[in-house]
Amino acid sequence: MIPQYDHKLGCYFTLYLENRLLEKGQAFTNTTGTFYPNDQNNINGLTFSNSSYGQWVYDHSITGAIIPSGVYVNGTEVNRGTSGLSIDFLNGGAYHEDFGNSTVSGAFAYKDFNTYFKPENETQVLLRDAFRSKDPLGVLTGSNNLKINAPCIIVSSKNSSSEPLAFGGLDEVTYNIQALVLTDNYYDLDGALSIFRDLREDYFSVGDFEKIPWDSKGDLKDPNYSYNEINAAFSGGYEKAYIDKVNVNSTNSSSSIDDAFSEFNIGYAEFSVIAYRFPRN
Repeated sequence: MIPQYDHKLGCYFTLYLENRLLEKGQAFTNTTGTFYPNDQNNINGLTFSNSSYGQWVYDHSITGAIIPSGVYVNGTEVNRGTSGLSIDFLNGGAYHEDFGNSTVSGAFAYKDFNTYFKPENETQVLLRDAFRSKDPLGVLTGSNNLKINAPCIIVSSKNSSSEPLAFGGLDEVTYNIQALVLTDNYYDLDGALSIFRDLREDYFSVGDFEKIPWDSKGDLKDPNYSYNEINAAFSGGYEKAYIDKVNVNSTNSSSSIDDAFSEFNIGYAEFSVIAYRFPRN
């Protein structure tokens, strides 16, 4: 099936939330580090090496963030496209030809919150499977396992409804979208929920699916990708979605979900998002 409007809305809303966290909250940290070999996600004979962190910042509209265009092999810079190199911003690593016993390292900005867009019915499964170990909450000492890693935000679409608005087939479509925030840091939880609550009455663009920034390896289709530029490019009224209401709540224990997660802080932001569409055209 080709992507439908709901697919685009979910992806662009996740990009929007991520941008707000990174820009308004400065929710990232610049660092350097050694990468570790990982054989769980090799593609077309390329080796995958990943850092001790989950997702990296790739949005060039974020001031001050280190956005890599390559890695270092025994201290020598190897740029994207050389030796099959591509950057996997979504899993915090790089694909490349076999460098043997050489040390692979890099400089990058990792996110305070990894962000994911998942169906609602997968969220509870993720809580029980991906987070069963406590390890993802700390700074990983070895290579991460390409699973969902906390601290994170999982965005899911809960339900939607449509009402006729005007002659000619214009509908007002209301989407209820949830962002689940999972972290072991209550300060960061409060910060994320504060930013989300203040998004009421804001707009974000819902553009073409082809403009989603990553390729199949998690690298940027456009090495200079900027969310702010993409957001501005879709300026028409029917290319925007409006955040009508936001409700947030949090708890300092997830024991209500499962005793195994009592060390987590969990928060929820519930967004009512309105889009104006001609769905029958």
